[in-house]
Formats: sequence, structure tokens, C-alpha cells
Amino acid sequence: MVDVETHLKIAREKVRAAIDALEKERFSVVGDETFKAVEEAVQAYESKKDPLTDHRRSSTFHLVKAELPEVASEFKELHKIYLVLGYEYKDGEKAKQAIELTKRILRRVEDVLEVEILPPESA
Repeated sequence: MVDVETHLKIAREKVRAAIDALEKERFSVVGDETFKAVEEAVQAYESKKDPLTDHRRSSTFHLVKAELPEVASEFKELHKIYLVLGYEYKDGEKAKQAIELTKRILRRVEDVLEVEILPPESA
């Protein structure tokens, strides 16, 4: 059980790390950090709804599908890229795609929670 602000702080840190990793061509790091940034943002949403929730990755997938359906396909695609970058270490195009998907998903979570997650220069 982690509070909303802690999840948001972690999400902000991870999205900045992902952007930095892309600039340095650390593509597997981009995959890890983009997926985890989105996961933390979704968990912030979940914590706002139920402060006593116990976060699990499977519940994150379900929550996105049920509560944020307009970005569910992006979340699914981001997860696929996360796996590709982590296990196959593909080129930078997948990493760039991960950043763009992350921005789309985080913008939606920002709207729902009425907060800022993305750094101003990347929004």
C-alpha cells in the first residue's frame, strides 16, 4: 500500500529516466522505465480509488482495461515493447515508440487525476 503522491513521484522519476536512456541509446532501460512509469501512474489512480489496495501487475492490466479503456491498446502495446526491449534488445525505433506510447498513456492519467507527471519539455 503506497499513497498516491509516492506513486506519482516514482512515475515522474521513471519517465525522466526513460527519456534520458533514449538519448543515451540504452534501449532496454527505456523499455523498463517506460513500462514501470505507466504502471506507477496507474497504481496512483488505483490508490486514489482505494487507498488500501494491494497492487499486482495483473490488477494493473485489468484496471487499465476497465477504467482507462481509451489507452488499453497502448498499454498492451507498451508491454509488448517492454518485453522486446528487455529480452531481444531491438533498435531505437521500438524505444522511441515506447516513449510515445508512455506519453499518451500518462497524459490520460494526468487528465483523470488532475496532476502533472510528464516533464514540461516532453509534454
